[in-house]
Amino acid sequence: MRVECKLKQSTYKSLNSDKEINKYFSRTYVGSCMSLLREYRDSVDEPEYIEWLHFYLNKIGTEKLKFVKNIIMDKGYEEDVAKYYVIFRTVSQTWNGLISETKVKKILEDSFKIDVTYANDETDKKYCVDLETDLFGIQVKPESYRVGNNPSLNRDKGIHLKSHKLYEQETGKKVFFAYYNGDKVDESFKHQINIYLELKNNGKQ
Repeated sequence: MRVECKLKQSTYKSLNSDKEINKYFSRTYVGSCMSLLREYRDSVDEPEYIEWLHFYLNKIGTEKLKFVKNIIMDKGYEEDVAKYYVIFRTVSQTWNGLISETKVKKILEDSFKIDVTYANDETDKKYCVDLETDLFGIQVKPESYRVGNNPSLNRDKGIHLKSHKLYEQETGKKVFFAYYNGDKVDESFKHQINIYLELKNNGKQ
């Protein structure tokens, strides 16, 4: 199950748009959340959100998170808001990303009858790929990534595209984006993959 944000939308939007706050959500302060979630996922049969929360806190400790919380409070936010936001940004959003990856993985397996694996941490960091098959890779992103347009996001998009090109050069496999919005996955990527596979089978890719 996804974890929905309980903060007021205006508060959440204000926090997300604060550049000074955002810099404290780098791995220096909150760790590599997705790497830790992968480590947790691979250590259990059935991942559970509460278990993941405890796993993360045990790995990171609370001192750095308290530091980030205090930074937010210095901006005028109440302690309960700051504490909730820190956990949501680190634990909950990462968990939601895994839920979406799992949904995309099942869609691919059901639609194309192929084996799909979660990319390991090294592959994710080097190529920005979340899921792998023998024929192509997938990066899973929220709809806000597709429609967003700001200097920081555009810079990230450029980095991701370069990483995908490197992946294609070194593995011979193209990378496709799969987008989600809340619980729903936009399945239009299946059409793109079908065209790619048809061209590949005809020797045109």
